[in-house]
Amino acid sequence: MNITDLQRARFWKKVRPGSDSECWMINACRTSWNQPIITFYRRNFLASRVMFSLTKGDIPNGLQVLHTCDNGACVNPSHLWLGTQKDNMQDCARKHRKGTQKLTRDQILEIRRLGKSGVSFHLVAKQFNVSPQYASRVIRNIQPDYVK
Repeated sequence: MNITDLQRARFWKKVRPGSDSECWMINACRTSWNQPIITFYRRNFLASRVMFSLTKGDIPNGLQVLHTCDNGACVNPSHLWLGTQKDNMQDCARKHRKGTQKLTRDQILEIRRLGKSGVSFHLVAKQFNVSPQYASRVIRNIQPDYVK
């Protein structure tokens, strides 16, 4: 990824760094699955891929930037590693994580209860720190498929 000095400066201006153990957040637009994106050359790039490229080098074709912290919005370089889709799925299984959200069975049942009682999915999303789209899918019993 060829990034100019101006783009590099613009990217770092949006990053809120912390310690190596903390998740670093970035002030950027988000994808529908809540991952931050940066626009360069009129094209969107995942912020984690930009950070990896800036701090660790090029990303070989076919590899993804994965997060040790399981926070897709994190751009802390010490939390980022390269892997395949298979690596990502094995990481999910090892950590007993399903999909992109980390909710317990009880939290999912509570989200559904709140939704059925008339609480808006926007308020539920804020309370459980998930996207409104995901909260809506949980309330409507579309996701996650491991809790029915």
